[in-house]
Amino acid sequence: MTAELFLLILLALPLALLLGWLLGRRGRAGRRSGGSGMRADYYQGLNYLLEEQPDKAIEVFIRMVEVDSSTVETHFALGSLFRRRGEVDRAIRIHQNLIARPNLNRNQRHQALFALAEDYMRAGLLDRAESLFLELTDVRAYMESALSRLISIYEQQKDWDQAILMARKLELATGHPQNDRAAQYYCELAEARLNERDLRQARRYLKRAEMFDRRNVRAAMLRARLMREEGNPRSGIRSLRRALETDVSLALEVLPSLYRLFQESSQGEGFSMVLEDLRTASDDAVSQIALAAIVDPDIKDPVAEACIAQYLRGAPGLKGFTELVELLTGQPPEDSEQSMQSLRHALQRLLEAAPKYRCNECGFTARHLLWQCPSCKSWNSIRPHYEISLPHVLNPPTSGMEIRR
Repeated sequence: MTAELFLLILLALPLALLLGWLLGRRGRAGRRSGGSGMRADYYQGLNYLLEEQPDKAIEVFIRMVEVDSSTVETHFALGSLFRRRGEVDRAIRIHQNLIARPNLNRNQRHQALFALAEDYMRAGLLDRAESLFLELTDVRAYMESALSRLISIYEQQKDWDQAILMARKLELATGHPQNDRAAQYYCELAEARLNERDLRQARRYLKRAEMFDRRNVRAAMLRARLMREEGNPRSGIRSLRRALETDVSLALEVLPSLYRLFQESSQGEGFSMVLEDLRTASDDAVSQIALAAIVDPDIKDPVAEACIAQYLRGAPGLKGFTELVELLTGQPPEDSEQSMQSLRHALQRLLEAAPKYRCNECGFTARHLLWQCPSCKSWNSIRPHYEISLPHVLNPPTSGMEIRR
C-alpha cells in the first residue's frame, strides 16, 4: 500500500464511519424496503475510496443520504467534515443539495443557509457569503453569528462604513459594547482622508473615533498628524502627550513624531521634560525611550542618550556591551557624542534583522506596526517587541571547540 493511499484512507475514515452509522440507524427501515441497495451503495463508495477515486465516492454517498427528517443532520455532518478538511467545493455541493430540497422545515433551511454561507466565506466567495448572512440577520437564532461574519467580511473588504453599521447592530443585538471596534473603523476612515489631504473630513472622522473611545491612542496619533498638517504643532504635542499617558508601550511610535513637533514649535527643551516625566511615571519608560532613540537617529536629546546607556547596562542580551565600549574608547558612551552615535548605529544594525512587533493575543510577529492583527484579526493588540542581543559570533562556545592561535 502506497503512502498516498494510506493517507487517503485515513482521511476518508471519518466519512466512512459516519455513513456506516447512518446505515446501521436505518437498517430496520432498510430491511422493510429493500435495504440491500443501500448497503451495495455503501460498499461501492468504500471501494471508490480504496481505488483513490474520492469524487465518485462522494457522489455515491450523497446519493445514499436520502434527504428526509432523519438524514438532514447527516448531510450537515458531511458538509462540516468536508469544510474542516479544506474540501470546500464538496461542502458547497452538499449544502446546495440540501437547500434545493422542498421538504426542509424552516429551522433546517436556516441551518443550511448558514452552513452554505460559511462554505462561501471559507472559499473566498465573499459576495455570496455576504448575501446569505444578510438574509440571516433577520433570523433571531442566527443574528449574532451572521452579524459577526458580516463584520469580518467588511473588514476584509475595508468597507468601514458597512463595518460600523454591523457593529452597531451587533451591539443592539447582544448588549455588548462595540466602541473600541467602531473607534478603529473611524480611525481607518480618518487615516485614508489624511492620506488624500482631505483634512476637513479627516477631522470629522477623528471626532467620531474619539466619541467612541476617548483614550484611543491611534486617534491621538492621527490628530497630532492632522494638527501638524494644519500648522499647529502645539496642539499636536498635546495629542501625543495624551497618547503616551494612555499607553507608554507605543512610545517607540510616538516619540519620533513628538520630537519633531517640539523642534518645529521651537520648544526643544520641552522634549527632555516629557522624557523625564515618562521615566518617573513608568518602569518601562527607560527601555521605550532608549529603543525609540536607537531606531530614530534624528532624536538628539541628553535624556534619551542617558536612557540608552541605562538600558544597555540592564538588558540581558547586551550584558557587558557598554563596558566593552567604555574599555575601547576610554570613557562611558554617554560622555562622548561620537561614541554615542557610533553605539546607536551599531545597535540599529542589531535591530534590523529582528521582528519589531508582536501580537499580544496570538504571538504574530511583524516588521512594522499594524492596528489589526492579520492572523487573529484582533484590533489594537500589536505592540513593539524588541529583544536586542549580541550576535553569536561575539559569544563563542567555551568548550568542545579547538581554539587556534
